[in-house]
Amino acid sequence: MTGGSRGQRSGAGATGAPRPAVGRELLRGLRTPLYRDALALLLNSGVTSLIGVAYWTLAARLTSPEVVGVNAALISVMVALASLSHLGLEGALGGFLPRAGAATGALVKRAYVLATVLAVASATAFVVAAPRFSAQLGDLQRPGMAVLFVAAVLTWSLFALQDSVLTGLGRAVWIPLENILYSAAKLVLVLVLAAGLGGYGILVSWVVPAALAVVPVLLAVFKVFIPAHLEAYGTEPARGTDLFRRFVAGDGLGMLLAQVHTALLPILVMEQAGAETAGRFYIPWMLAQSLDLVAVNVGMSLTVQGAHTQDQLPSMFRRVLLRTLAPVGLLAAVAIVAAPLVLTLFGAGYADASVEAFRLLLLGSLFRVVITLAICAARAERRPSRVVALHAALTVL
Repeated sequence: MTGGSRGQRSGAGATGAPRPAVGRELLRGLRTPLYRDALALLLNSGVTSLIGVAYWTLAARLTSPEVVGVNAALISVMVALASLSHLGLEGALGGFLPRAGAATGALVKRAYVLATVLAVASATAFVVAAPRFSAQLGDLQRPGMAVLFVAAVLTWSLFALQDSVLTGLGRAVWIPLENILYSAAKLVLVLVLAAGLGGYGILVSWVVPAALAVVPVLLAVFKVFIPAHLEAYGTEPARGTDLFRRFVAGDGLGMLLAQVHTALLPILVMEQAGAETAGRFYIPWMLAQSLDLVAVNVGMSLTVQGAHTQDQLPSMFRRVLLRTLAPVGLLAAVAIVAAPLVLTLFGAGYADASVEAFRLLLLGSLFRVVITLAICAARAERRPSRVVALHAALTVL
């Protein structure tokens, strides 16, 4: 996160300035929870995004655009329903867990229970309703496929919620290990399953590693991390319970709006233009979202640390914004120039049909950085109305 080169133990620069000071500043920055957690989350998004590109490259090479389109649509709906099952808890946990006091354990338990109930309910409603409106999703009428999808939504809901719990407990450094292992297992499974399981091997390979990761992380959260958190920050009675409920309600509405312009878009493309076009659209969409993860993960750290020191939040937001825009802008510029070459990895059909869509999505990355970090800062300030307003603006546009 911090620029500059490491200081040397001996010698000085041409101007005589002491070089070790640079190294000390770098180490001091890494000891700061904001930058330490942000660096861990950036490492997580960077490595998992690279593995994700490899994953979809294999999926695109091993199957047809139609299979990619249908599986991508189901994965997008799975992610959307899982996010909706959190009702804004992802942002709220980051803003409230750092100061939840004695209520920390109960808060986390209620979050998991709520996510479980809502994930099962929303997924069940979807498998009942979707085939009535979409011929492309007619297989959901089959009992085995319906059970698979409900289990997938539940698994992803708990798996995704864990990152927010770990971040809120100040354990974001564990997230890269969890997600890198998940991504590596997913990469192996897509090689084995992509072309099988009745055309739904991609979906299965996405979900199985997440299911295997849920139990050990749950045990670590309740047996190790929560007790350590209480020991470090005390067990004073929690304050602001009513504010927490209002925040969850407001952020939950914001999350609902967010899904309209993110995770559900591939479904709309499939319904309007068919599964093949949806497959060719999803690849650039996935690549652009991988770049967006930089701001999302830095923003999670901003929410947690900003909740601890709200008086410093404006200056913290400005520093984080500038240090996030620089790498995202550089990566977007390189990808815009290299777009045809990048998409060739997935096959000639993607390179021919998806370049302009990819470039347009990349151009939006810088603007999405600003909005994402503003939403995370609003969560740290416990201002759900601003969170909803920002999401609503994007959804309307």
